[in-house]
Amino acid sequence: MPPITFAHRGARTLEPENTLAAFRRALADGAGALESDAWLSADGEVVLIHDPVARRGLRRARVARSSAQELQRFGVPRLADLYDECGSDFDLSIDVKDRAARSEEHTSELQSPDHLVCRLLLEKK
Repeated sequence: MPPITFAHRGARTLEPENTLAAFRRALADGAGALESDAWLSADGEVVLIHDPVARRGLRRARVARSSAQELQRFGVPRLADLYDECGSDFDLSIDVKDRAARSEEHTSELQSPDHLVCRLLLEKK
């Protein structure tokens, strides 16, 4: 079995990290897997961002206090957006950062639409 090539936060040296552009670019450039971090937005959506605060210039928004739609203005995608945009023909490693996202209800949302759980690696710290 060949090694899996993970793009940590997407192609983050070429595109802003943890954005759909970074994930698309990583897959287009040959990565077989993506890695990201997951938090819950205020409206209960699983969003992909490394830190608990989204930043753009001088603007800031706490993930837990912002809706997924508000976070999209900062370039923060929902997990559902990743699957909608890139499909599910890749391995995905998710570091679940938010304690609220670790519940059984939300962990099941971290599966791909095709329920390819064997290709999804969850890391709960």
